[in-house]
Amino acid sequence: MRKTNKVLSLTVAGLMAFSTSAVTAFSVSAAEDVTDTKIYFEVPTEIWADALVKTDVSALKVYAHTYAVAGDPDYKETSWQTKGEVCKYVSGNIYSYDIDAKYKRTLKDGADYVAIFSIVGDKGYQTCNVTMGKSCYGDTIVVTGETYENSQDSQKKDYRSVWKSEANAAVYGPKLEITSTGRVVGESIPTSITAEEMVAQFLHDYGVKNASILTPEKVQETCANEFINAAPKDVYDLYVSKYADELADPEAYPNTASAEKIAEYLGVTPEAESTYVVAGSEEICGVLWKGSPAEAPENVMTKNADGTYTKVFSGVAPAEKLQIKVVENTADGEQNWIGDATGNNITFDVTDTCDVTVTYNPSTSEITVTGDAVKLVTDIVITSMHAVGNGDPDDGSWLNGAAWDVTANEMEQVADKVYEITYHNVPEFDNYQVKFAANGTWADSWGSAEEGFTPESGVAFDAVYNGQNITVNVPYELADVTLRIDLSNFNYATKAGAVATVTVTDAVPKTYIGDVNGDGKIDANDVTTLQMYIAKYADVTVNEAVADVDGNGKINVLDVTAIQKYVAGGFDGTGNAGKVLENIA
Repeated sequence: MRKTNKVLSLTVAGLMAFSTSAVTAFSVSAAEDVTDTKIYFEVPTEIWADALVKTDVSALKVYAHTYAVAGDPDYKETSWQTKGEVCKYVSGNIYSYDIDAKYKRTLKDGADYVAIFSIVGDKGYQTCNVTMGKSCYGDTIVVTGETYENSQDSQKKDYRSVWKSEANAAVYGPKLEITSTGRVVGESIPTSITAEEMVAQFLHDYGVKNASILTPEKVQETCANEFINAAPKDVYDLYVSKYADELADPEAYPNTASAEKIAEYLGVTPEAESTYVVAGSEEICGVLWKGSPAEAPENVMTKNADGTYTKVFSGVAPAEKLQIKVVENTADGEQNWIGDATGNNITFDVTDTCDVTVTYNPSTSEITVTGDAVKLVTDIVITSMHAVGNGDPDDGSWLNGAAWDVTANEMEQVADKVYEITYHNVPEFDNYQVKFAANGTWADSWGSAEEGFTPESGVAFDAVYNGQNITVNVPYELADVTLRIDLSNFNYATKAGAVATVTVTDAVPKTYIGDVNGDGKIDANDVTTLQMYIAKYADVTVNEAVADVDGNGKINVLDVTAIQKYVAGGFDGTGNAGKVLENIA
């Protein structure tokens, strides 16, 4: 909106039809002493001469009607031409009105008000709606000769009126209004109201009532008026937002013009609205992370009158670490996945069967999840940490051959909230992929900030919550790869503070005690080979130094048992199984 030294205002519905008029410059003068809460009116004896044919100017009944436009909700508005509005004759053609005298009202800084003076003599007259503020105390309203179309009744005319003080006249004056026929009258808009609000309210008041005389050309001409200069699209957006409740119930509000009619008046094409879908855990959504209306039509959210969107999931069973996001599907086919303030999934528990309501506010991008048994997760308790990635079942060295299995490759806790795992004799390859997942699920995981990130060996980097896959490069024929994640400074609220390290070192071929068949792994095959060797199968040979797992200088069933315990895990009595032969004295 173009800035001027005047300010626009909305027509106050319900007031009787007041005249509007404009001003010329006068110096402030009053025949009686100015007090803090008085304003003055100079009766235009020539312009309103037919009111004074038989009545002397000093005998007129003069009234002042004042009301607050904005910023002072407690300001008492009196009834038209009642005792509380009676003005006092001063001298000459000057009357005064003490705003504070009867009702203890005081004009406040920053608030917008209007004053209308009216007279009853041989004929009745009234000024236009004149805007005023606290600086108008002691100033005088004067009438100029021009008239306007009355904003409420196009058959009536209002007299233009202004403040005598040039300083006040530069800020306050004839209240700018849009008449019932769409004409713009007046010049001054209260600072608390925008031009777009004024046009939107006009369309709300008269878009249906005066549909027979309003045209798109007339409405668009009103928007382009030099005192208004309102963008039609902004008016449309404000209208559909401000009157959303009424638009949602046309039967209850038949006099509220539809959004389609307002768009026609303003000559705008409303943007096609986005469709919002709740995507997430299968336990609540029924399908796993499907965000399009075509893939998950049952998860499309419903738009509410206040502009928010809601989806209610009925009878959700108890579950932990359920996760959701809201997916915006735009009219041009794009998707925006929306999470919490950090962009991550919304995580919550359902402690008992209940309905779960997901609400999204597009204006704030806030998602809320509510329900009788819904408990938002505000921290994480880690019982296990796992390395998860592109293991190859045909090559068990990297991730023990497990491909994207969140329950495999449990890491060792080497310090408080610090976890580590090492893989030996990993073959040369530049695209090993890995992430860290807590508690054997994908609910809480850590990766890299961007796809394709390859960390420098041995150099710590920020592990991003629910981030991208980490790429591990092994440049050697064989390497030992150690993965480490440190959550000691991780903050669940911000999802920041985790640090990870990937260390890749050249692996000199090593011989591991218990690797009886020499394939680089210790597993059930070694148990079978050793059993066959002890049973003296003719074609079975072993490295006795590797087969003597318990280190007693003998190869017998005790060594078999030690390997079995090592492979099973969690048992004592594994002897030297898994240790490097060269390191054993």
